[in-house]
Amino acid sequence: MKKFLALVLAAIMLLSVASFAAAEDVISVTIPHYKTGENVGAIFFLPQVARFNALYEGKYHIEIEELTQDMYADKIQQLGQQNKLPVLVEGGNTEWIKNVVIPNNLFTDMAPFLADHPEVADLLI
Repeated sequence: MKKFLALVLAAIMLLSVASFAAAEDVISVTIPHYKTGENVGAIFFLPQVARFNALYEGKYHIEIEELTQDMYADKIQQLGQQNKLPVLVEGGNTEWIKNVVIPNNLFTDMAPFLADHPEVADLLI
């Protein structure tokens, strides 16, 4: 689980060029997510975000928009319809991904990066 979350945060960094908004020399991104508050995933997810923010303080900053788990899919689908998906989307609705995300090219293919960085690819399950 820790390796997966580390990879997710690495992917955030890679996708930052196209999706971050700069403010006062700090590149900031807001990610809507449900692994917050009382959600059991918050125990792993939020500390990873805090470590990323500490490691890249003054350069990058991740802000988490807290959502409940039952609101997450609707929020992501609404953002997808507006062509405003965040840099990190946690899958779940595979039909929506197959029918909307892929045909409309609303994703970044990580295969070339992973081919050039086998040390990261080795972390994937």
